[in-house]
Amino acid sequence: MKCTIIGEDEEDIGAKVTDNNGTKHQIEMHKKSGEIYAHNQDGYPDDPSDRTLEENEHVAQAQRFAKYYVYRQRSYDTLPPLPNPDRISAVAAFIDSLSEETFETYFGDLYQQMQHHAGRADPVVAVPDAAENQPTYYRKDVYLDVAHEDLQDATPDPTQGLFDTLQETLKAATDSTGLYDRLETVQAETPDGEPTDEPAVAEQFIEAVSGVHIMWSPASNQTETIETDAPEIDRNPDARIELPPYEPDSLTAFQDHVVAHLRCQIRDCYLTMGIAPPPSVRIQGPGWFDRATWFQHYDVYEPYHRDDVEITDWQQQQTPAEMLSN
Repeated sequence: MKCTIIGEDEEDIGAKVTDNNGTKHQIEMHKKSGEIYAHNQDGYPDDPSDRTLEENEHVAQAQRFAKYYVYRQRSYDTLPPLPNPDRISAVAAFIDSLSEETFETYFGDLYQQMQHHAGRADPVVAVPDAAENQPTYYRKDVYLDVAHEDLQDATPDPTQGLFDTLQETLKAATDSTGLYDRLETVQAETPDGEPTDEPAVAEQFIEAVSGVHIMWSPASNQTETIETDAPEIDRNPDARIELPPYEPDSLTAFQDHVVAHLRCQIRDCYLTMGIAPPPSVRIQGPGWFDRATWFQHYDVYEPYHRDDVEITDWQQQQTPAEMLSN
């Protein structure tokens, strides 16, 4: 994948993308929203219904890639929060830094729901009859109090990735961007300036979480959702935990599982843009629940959601660092 910016005005910006098949795309979008209003390409049928699944996915990859490239290179808000690897990375890093007590404050309801499936606790939410014997997931939304510009500034080298960068900073803040200044302020309040994993970190950066929502799939390409408590925040969440029922060994093990799940979502962000993820998130396991279907049925992907197969194409795709240097 390659991208160049070919022009912009006060409202719009255009990008030229060459996808992994060598097909060239010209994509034009609104800078404030990332909405694509024009897309021309020279390698696939114009009508999506005349394309194969793989051809449609190459077209979609080009659009995702263009939005990400503009977001990274120009700092425009062209990439929605949920498929934004920077935002998911920040959520994962902050959750990983929480003490067990603070993690339980924010995510204890989801842990209890998992424990219910193991017969160890009452349910937080009742599974509707329609979801019985159907593939079921539990969803929990996380909202950050962090500007996207701060997240971009925090990752000057995407080879490492924001997750690793934040993990290091949470242990010893040394940088000078807006996000790191805030981290230093939190840590400066601890005895002797020692790094902390106490609630202050969460209170600084996790603005809110939702209740436990239920999703299930009554049929292929169909999803039903029942939402419970949701914060009164007029914007999309920064990350969305989507986990099937399983039996965690402990609260600490569940915290690790949530972080690993979000790291898999970061992986999915890059893969579905047609580029390789940073090495720290080249891991296998379930990320977004719908991407697992893509990985099963699209020949352009390997089954990254499974941990019992060998992945062979990590090194065959362009990395974020290589992409941004073009």
